Amino acid sequence: MKKIYTILLICFSFVQINFATHIVGGDVQMQYLGSGNRYRFIVNLYFDEINGNQEAEDANVILGIYRRRNNTLVQSFTLPKTSQTQVQYQNDACQSQFLRTRLIRYSLDVDLSPTNYNDDQGYYAIWERCCRNNVISNIANPGAAGSVFYLWFPAINIGGSAFRNNSPAFSIPNGDYLCLGQDFVTTNFSATDADGDQLVYSMVTPFNGYSSSSSPNPFASGVPSSYGFPPPTINWLPGFSASNAITSSVGMPLSIDSNNGTLSVNPNRTGLFVFAIRCEEFRGGVKIGESRREFQFLVRECRTNSPPTVSLPLPNNPSQNYVEGDTLTIDASNDANLCFNFKITDSPNENISKITARKISGNFNFRSNPFKVTTTRTNGQGVAFVEFCWIKCLYSRNADDIFVFEVIVQDDACPRPGADTLRVKLRVLPKNNAPPILNILQSTPNVNIAQKIIRVQVGELIEIVFQGTDANNDELVLEMLINGDTTNILGFTLLDSIRRNGYLVSKFRWQPDCRTISQNGEVQNYDIDFILREKNNECDESNTKVSFKLILEDKPVDLSEFLPANIFTPNGDGINDEYFLHNLPEENCFYRFASIKIYNRWGKMVFESSDKNFRWNGENLPSGVYFYLIDYQNTTYKGTLTIMY
Repeated sequence: MKKIYTILLICFSFVQINFATHIVGGDVQMQYLGSGNRYRFIVNLYFDEINGNQEAEDANVILGIYRRRNNTLVQSFTLPKTSQTQVQYQNDACQSQFLRTRLIRYSLDVDLSPTNYNDDQGYYAIWERCCRNNVISNIANPGAAGSVFYLWFPAINIGGSAFRNNSPAFSIPNGDYLCLGQDFVTTNFSATDADGDQLVYSMVTPFNGYSSSSSPNPFASGVPSSYGFPPPTINWLPGFSASNAITSSVGMPLSIDSNNGTLSVNPNRTGLFVFAIRCEEFRGGVKIGESRREFQFLVRECRTNSPPTVSLPLPNNPSQNYVEGDTLTIDASNDANLCFNFKITDSPNENISKITARKISGNFNFRSNPFKVTTTRTNGQGVAFVEFCWIKCLYSRNADDIFVFEVIVQDDACPRPGADTLRVKLRVLPKNNAPPILNILQSTPNVNIAQKIIRVQVGELIEIVFQGTDANNDELVLEMLINGDTTNILGFTLLDSIRRNGYLVSKFRWQPDCRTISQNGEVQNYDIDFILREKNNECDESNTKVSFKLILEDKPVDLSEFLPANIFTPNGDGINDEYFLHNLPEENCFYRFASIKIYNRWGKMVFESSDKNFRWNGENLPSGVYFYLIDYQNTTYKGTLTIMY
């Protein structure tokens, strides 16, 4: 039998090369591009890469536009090949040896003249090509049968007004084969309409047209000035028709839902079957156009496939399965409870190609697949277990906080995978976590622990020794905030002296200087928060805070008693020979000696110093009255100074 099948394939290949068979089907589409009278024509051709002759692929197609009123040529356009993609299958491994279809797309953007396209009976775009696959089972002489790609569209100008329209756009079909005696339903042959027009579907006999094996591409030698419409149709073999393109023994031949384009069939014979779908376009109850899509289905004998089933053995009682509608409760106090196994049952040694979960309801999201694996294989008994782990740190905060999700498993059976889902309602009890405790062991006298006030002057030392403990033995860290900010603008130090899981001793130390005081000398207030955090509890972090009011002020000074000397006698007798400031007030950050300047009575500076410990001997200046100016940073002192010998 294998030898005969090989000989048949060789014969088919020989025929394909001579007759250039390759066409699975296709359609024509027209899009309005949104401005002016610019449109895009598209020809979609489905090319058979298994049974077709690869040399028959065209670099371009020639589309003829005819007036429906009298079938006369209006224009023709050469559409270049613009893209090609492989038709997708639900399970590519099943189809690759029997079916491999490529979508070749030709397109061109054109400007249509309203004066040429104003006939209210409309127009049609048409292209002919031979030949179809010579292994088709439901038409006569398929290897010499042609295909007609056809679209009826309305005028772009009716009654002097622009009439805009987009033709129906068929979905890209998948290429799955059909199984003998099994129901098949697909929506991949429906269309969408950008203008919201009503679409009505029906099965029709495919056009054959005027192309032939001797003239496979008749428009290439010239588009005829008139066209014989409607063109000839293909010849059905006995027992087949437009409404019976794939026959059935259970009253379910290939048929289409006129409203939504759903195809359905339960075939009773194997083979490759061609069919055509007509999609009529109505606006306001008036037909304005018609599109046709041709395609073909392969029907094979398929092994019986039992779809997988997924179940959830209860984590605390694996002999019992979770029942949909119940609520599964797990306790997150132990991380091990967050993971549990789902059970997949299928045929022995079956590949499970998809294992995933999706959210149904609840305040959560699966940012990644919660299963440890996304594929697996059943054992010899047809069973596989896969581990599922719930999202760490996500708990049910109250009794009504339920997480609902579905588990989906899918095998790789042919021609279409079997699948099963299980909906789970989950409640996750949170961890019991005691907050840490923060105590103060000792402090300097300027710290009022009871009132939580620290009052300090510039230059004074502050020390506070903290002790932190945690009943859950979490690692602890003590942090500070100044006015709610982590930036250490005051230069605090906080050093740990003891640190282990569940226990911490840390010393706060600070001695402010003039860099921390305001330039106007006013009292400054800060809110200081000491926060004890659980460092390694990533899920339910608790913390304890102790807050102080920090009052920082400059050292007080009394300036009222300061009176500079106003005379000295630099005569060398050892008494009052030098001028100096012997009773300067105590300095702080706001008041401090900056300089002294001495002027003669004509305003000339005769002495200057920035050293508060200066001593001036008069420098042999003549006796008389001089004037001093003392800059004490933020205040000044002025007066007279007499030199007397």
